[in-house]
Amino acid sequence: MINLKTGGDWLDNLHFLQTDAWATFQRALGHDVIQKQGKGWSYLAIVEHGQLSRRLYCPYGPTAVTTQALQLALDDLAVEAKVRRLDFVRVEPRRDLVESHLDNDLPKLGLRRAIHNVQPADTVINFLVDDNDGGLSDEEILAACSQTDRRIYRKLQGQNINYRLSSDPADIEHFLPMIHGVAERTNMRPMPDEYFREIAKTLFPMDAAGIMIAEKDSQPIAAIIFYVNEQMMIYAHAAASDEHRKQSPATGLAMSLLMEANRRGCKIFDFHGIAPQGAPTDHRWVGFSHFKLSFGGEATHFCGTWELPISRLKYSIESRLIKLNKKK
Repeated sequence: MINLKTGGDWLDNLHFLQTDAWATFQRALGHDVIQKQGKGWSYLAIVEHGQLSRRLYCPYGPTAVTTQALQLALDDLAVEAKVRRLDFVRVEPRRDLVESHLDNDLPKLGLRRAIHNVQPADTVINFLVDDNDGGLSDEEILAACSQTDRRIYRKLQGQNINYRLSSDPADIEHFLPMIHGVAERTNMRPMPDEYFREIAKTLFPMDAAGIMIAEKDSQPIAAIIFYVNEQMMIYAHAAASDEHRKQSPATGLAMSLLMEANRRGCKIFDFHGIAPQGAPTDHRWVGFSHFKLSFGGEATHFCGTWELPISRLKYSIESRLIKLNKKK
């Protein structure tokens, strides 16, 4: 997901979900993970089980520098899938490292667009570098945000709200009741508690993830779980308590995390997911899409999720079932 604006070797530009840290986390969840690379390509693929089929899934991958390199990666994934008797390969190629017309090339590589995107195909990216590839000041970050965000951020500074950065796995317990509250209020389905606890147990000690907590009078009122490496920080999961929502602690929290990414020398901050391009005004993601865009980043569209059939019969049956369930 790194844009070429960041420069550097392509292997330095792996999306976080294609890194060793993510492989370690997936293995801690009990998944079989394959990591391979060749000339101009690499991938991390996870063995997953569907309703009637089994697949290899590359979240935001494979990483490839040309369409030809992507073909080599897909060929290798197909071999790995056949060896494991899997039914299809699911990928999310990145056009930021390959040619901009990649969407048109994917069907020529034997790929079919998935019925649903797994990872968001649209996101907001804040570039934390100036024209000379240097970091930004806090004032420059504030200046890029909306006037409303700047006003809220400054107002919150006078309301006895503290933003605490933590890599202590025990602090994940502050996040869980808040995400349950969000789920109850919005009917969203968060990941299970044990998933978040495994993030804290596995990735926090590696400094590959952490949590920033907004506290008022020493009580947690909002939190963001983030992933991070030398290149990027990802706004992964966020929640706030119902009691303090009107104070907009999420704005101050996101602003503080954005500044923290800048202080760490990250080149980009990825808000990880907004409503798709052209989404209707009643789309369930519209609200937090406006929120994420208000921090001055660029709306960025990726190729979405594509699939390479291996067992065409099982792939066809599962696809039809998914379409039938979608119509219900």
